[in-house]
Amino acid sequence: MVLCVPSCVAAGGSSTDSTVNSNDSEVSSYEKDEDGFCVLEDGYFDNSVDPSDKGEVSQVKVAPLCDGIDIYKKMRLYVAGVQVPLYQVMVNESHAFDAEAKNRIQNAYASVSLKGKAEFSLQCGFNPQNDCTIRPSSLGVSPKFDENRRVVKFTITTPGQYTIEFRSSRALHLFVDELKEETYNSSNCVYFGPGIHDSSNDSRINSSNIVNLKSNQTAYLASGAFVKATFSSYSSSNVSILGPGVILLSGFTRSVDPDEHTLGIDLSFVTGARLQDFSIIDPAGWGMNLYFDSDVDISNCKIISSRANGDGISVQSCQDVHVSGCFVRTYDDSLVVKNYPMWSDKSVEGVTKNIHFESCLIWTDLAQSMEVGYETVGETMDDILFNDITVLHNNHLAIFSIHNANNAHIKNVTFSNITVENADEVNNGGKRKILDFCNVFHPTWSVNHKVTSLGDIDGVNVKNVKVIKAVQGLCLSINGTSETRSAYPNVEHLVKNVSIEDFEIYGSVLARPNDIIDESLDENVSFTKSGDPVTGASIKTSDVSSFGSNIQAI
Repeated sequence: MVLCVPSCVAAGGSSTDSTVNSNDSEVSSYEKDEDGFCVLEDGYFDNSVDPSDKGEVSQVKVAPLCDGIDIYKKMRLYVAGVQVPLYQVMVNESHAFDAEAKNRIQNAYASVSLKGKAEFSLQCGFNPQNDCTIRPSSLGVSPKFDENRRVVKFTITTPGQYTIEFRSSRALHLFVDELKEETYNSSNCVYFGPGIHDSSNDSRINSSNIVNLKSNQTAYLASGAFVKATFSSYSSSNVSILGPGVILLSGFTRSVDPDEHTLGIDLSFVTGARLQDFSIIDPAGWGMNLYFDSDVDISNCKIISSRANGDGISVQSCQDVHVSGCFVRTYDDSLVVKNYPMWSDKSVEGVTKNIHFESCLIWTDLAQSMEVGYETVGETMDDILFNDITVLHNNHLAIFSIHNANNAHIKNVTFSNITVENADEVNNGGKRKILDFCNVFHPTWSVNHKVTSLGDIDGVNVKNVKVIKAVQGLCLSINGTSETRSAYPNVEHLVKNVSIEDFEIYGSVLARPNDIIDESLDENVSFTKSGDPVTGASIKTSDVSSFGSNIQAI
């Protein structure tokens, strides 16, 4: 079966591809349809079955097209004889903060569920010219080109998140979930089935476009569900937001002045939360806001943002938070940890402990990929981990950053097993800082929520980092500061006990070369080589040896 996605389906917004490619020269002998795609032989994308194949049959599930959601019109994706709906998502590659986000462009995203392995065929409405990169590169997914038909084929064997990238900023974000039965406890569950849900047609979304969850309540977003709302919970316990559906916020206004925003997830004073499998597309502000929460588990969530302050997963004054297997593409900090005071009583300062990010993919169009700070109001910030992280692109500021602009004693921070695939455009005020650790008074962030003394950074481990591609002239910046404000003692606030082990860049492991270090007021900073190969992030792969060549769409 082939699901046709007609060009007339898109509703709302522009359907014009804003990318321009002067290299889209005519190489195909095929006639083109009205959208620029080659008109191919009948059955070209049909599923072929080998009856003699004795291997296990792979299975793929594709949610049907949802009418009323903008489709992406420059690519078409097929698997197992079925057309996969490609939806439009806006991204922002301007690499400079713009409150109005005027320079956003269209990309595509799609979701499928898979058991086994699957060959995908991506038909392009432009000439791919053997120019396609599939990330993460460590999984070794190689494109095969049928250039005359303008089709790129590739095989996926491991559930996960992938980007299929072409020149001129064209990209498909392909989210491949593990195929499993969609199960949830119907008791005390807010279920969103396939289709569009908003405040005009769903009474569970209030007039402020919010779904409020109470203690012991679950929201479930089914495959094919698009919910146009913030999911919020306040002063509650044991809440869950689950399912492979989409939180779609593209229709909401993002205005910096006045501060008008619509977040994807907003949890405050919550004990016990589980967030799993869903996507947040085009939030009008942060993707996820966690504030004074504890015991939170986030897994296999996907976020793509492109508007002002479009942070991905932002964790403030929280304890015992575990984030794993997520994809985060942002127009601001991707994974960020802060300490805030309590808004109702600023004498109560934040406590941050045991915040772990693991096995995530990051694409940072603006700001930092892995950030601690700047707002750090509260003395305790302890045990923060970034492990097995793959940075697909970092296009602006530092990848590894700790910015202590308030009174926190930041300790036990680890960046381990990190792969940076591309950091071609890192530029921080003229200095190309790939790593930036500092205690610093900042005229905005140090006074934004509460004025405090300065703290320190004590105990940072950076190990097994592999930077594959980066701009030349990168700098590692490690700086403390001397207090100069008259209201506080004129003392030094150091960055100390920093261990950098097996940090490979430009193909060489750092051994403290003078031309790459910018430092002052630090203490006990060490660079070492273990002698072991620098591998970067580890991504688990699936064993598909029992599967044959046949695949079934279910």
